[in-house]
Amino acid sequence: MKSRIVMLISSLMLLMAALIPVYAQDYTEQNVIDMVTAQTPFSYGLQTVSDWTAAAYDTGNAYGIWRVQFWDGEGEEIAWANIAPAQGRLYNYEAVFSSTDEQRVAAEPIVRAYIQSHPDVIALIGDPQAYSDSTYLEYNGWLKAWGVWIDRGDDSLYFVVQFKGLVPDALTDPELIEIGFPNVMSYDEWQTGMRDQATTIAFTHPEIAAILRNVTGWQSDATRQDDGLWQVSFMKDDTELVTALVNLETGETVEWAAP
Repeated sequence: MKSRIVMLISSLMLLMAALIPVYAQDYTEQNVIDMVTAQTPFSYGLQTVSDWTAAAYDTGNAYGIWRVQFWDGEGEEIAWANIAPAQGRLYNYEAVFSSTDEQRVAAEPIVRAYIQSHPDVIALIGDPQAYSDSTYLEYNGWLKAWGVWIDRGDDSLYFVVQFKGLVPDALTDPELIEIGFPNVMSYDEWQTGMRDQATTIAFTHPEIAAILRNVTGWQSDATRQDDGLWQVSFMKDDTELVTALVNLETGETVEWAAP
């Protein structure tokens, strides 16, 4: 009888063990970190980070999730991941990595060939091959795509080419997802530049310069008019000293007046 009870207890213990969720198995912190670093994009991305470190903890939630955190050599956070070790499943992550030198060498001829034959690129600059020596490639970790810079001075262009796999190793099914004009100023930057230019033109007018020559602490303001001219005002405290209308296209002071 006693042996039967022992056998029954043993059977129940085995059954209970079988019913325990598989994610309740024991994993060490290093086990889990290794699981993450073996998967894309960590398997290649961490090669581009010097002296990186990682730490992980068991969240204890109902899904068997561990959280893994990564830092660079300066202690700045560079990535995190949520993984279920029992399934080896990387559920989600956030990581911004560059490409390795080997990946860049492999991607460059493919990306260049795609850009040089793309109709949108040709429509903008004619023959892209004419700019081969001033074309530069970089991997954009935020966009998970390749950025192509074509240096044309003030008219430089930036193209973003994304492949289906969204990692540097994936080089099939490219798509041009963005065309940028890096030297185009924001409206505020443009307005500030035009205001400064109008003020300079007005100030160099001989008669306006003569009025302001002996005035210290004067200030200026410039406003764009409906006809495209700029009205420039020079003031001392609340007193207006002189106003001028400036044509930026010709670089001339069209008219001016002083009280």
